Amino acid sequence: MRDVIQDLRYGLRLLRKSPAFTSFAVVMLGVGIGANTAIYTLIDQALVRSLPVKQANRLVLLRYSGVNNGFSFSRNDDHLSFSFPMYRDLRDHNSVLAGLIATSWTKVGVEWHKQSEMADAELISGNYFDVLGVQPALGRLLVASDDLAQGASPVAVLSFNYWQQRFGSEAKILNQSISINGHPFTVVGVATMKMSLIVGREIEAEDTARSEKVAVVNESFAKRYFQRPQDALGHYFGSGGGNVKPDIEIVGVIEDARHSNLRENMRRAVFTPYLQDEQFGQFGRFGLTFYVRTWQAPESAEATIGAAIHAVDSKLVLSNFRTMREQLEQSLTDEQGIAFLATSFGVLAAFLAAIGTYGVLAYSTAQRTREIGIRVALGARRIEIIRLVLNEVFLLAGSGVAAGLPLALLFAGAVRSELFGVSHYDPLTLLCVCILIVVVALTSAALPARRAAKVDPLVALRYE
Repeated sequence: MRDVIQDLRYGLRLLRKSPAFTSFAVVMLGVGIGANTAIYTLIDQALVRSLPVKQANRLVLLRYSGVNNGFSFSRNDDHLSFSFPMYRDLRDHNSVLAGLIATSWTKVGVEWHKQSEMADAELISGNYFDVLGVQPALGRLLVASDDLAQGASPVAVLSFNYWQQRFGSEAKILNQSISINGHPFTVVGVATMKMSLIVGREIEAEDTARSEKVAVVNESFAKRYFQRPQDALGHYFGSGGGNVKPDIEIVGVIEDARHSNLRENMRRAVFTPYLQDEQFGQFGRFGLTFYVRTWQAPESAEATIGAAIHAVDSKLVLSNFRTMREQLEQSLTDEQGIAFLATSFGVLAAFLAAIGTYGVLAYSTAQRTREIGIRVALGARRIEIIRLVLNEVFLLAGSGVAAGLPLALLFAGAVRSELFGVSHYDPLTLLCVCILIVVVALTSAALPARRAAKVDPLVALRYE
């Protein structure tokens, strides 16, 4: 116990002697973790996740192979630039592709309610959304008739994120005029529904108890029974047991989605209009859940919604009112808590590893002062002394990786239920951790190696 106390005191003295290095190591470690997280998130969003459009794996990008290509600031490759007449000829005489669209990225100034800001914009052909199979989250999208003549019908569609961030998800922005680069544009819709439609149509207001029974199914359902989503359209199925009449027509297929929490498996799902459900009255006795889009701030809409419901029937009770953000945060409470604890312990472990490695190397270097002095006196160069210290740190780091990696793989299954979107045997994560261990070890070895390289042979030979 006495030796432990002495080592602890020695370590604390080393920390007090090198506060700048200790602070620098911790800060750099934090910056490194943050930067890597941002990079991995960007790669995941830009390269890994599929685009929310119909049959994203069948999209291709045309490239011009001639010598007299155009030029555009929106593309890094000049051979991706086409003149509009060239695009129009390719589109009108196309007999190979299902559709051909044109797009160009740019920066624009947007003014609304006397507030201006720069925003990313995409100039698109009128058939853009139709070819991609994107459905509007609000209003309508651009159609081919919107770009028949230059300057005619100056309309704009907002992206879902920009609609949320800039306009607070307000539905009243529809048919309002905004200024883009000083020109008035009418907002006609919002695009990138959260649950993109793959094929067919959605459930509409016309689907009532008196109309033909319809349903929208998810992609898992369509692939399970019809192989391909498009093959599910027009087929009928029934609901119930025994001799059931197949009288519900499949009119649309949507992407798979998790409805309860992030851990649930993708399941086959069927969506039908409430008014066409024979058990509507039975379920209604136990309460219904409504999702309401409001032009007010969601946090202040409860009173308005309550008044509207009581105007229909004063006996109806409104309970469990939550905004969508609150509902998402509530469903992720456990995961966020675990992630925070795991990150905190990870940072703490890295910090302790850096301090421990530095202490061991500093102590080992001090114990070898006479040896280092003799080596210098015999003609050893500074780089050879530094290599001597680094060999020791690589031995420590290698031993740590060799011992820790099998243990990590052995116990990885214990955290499987807490992971989302990544395997518990993810090779990239394991590689990054190994690299991080080596970086921490090298950082911790920098100061001891520098001190060892500056040892004076005369002083070292008198060292006790």
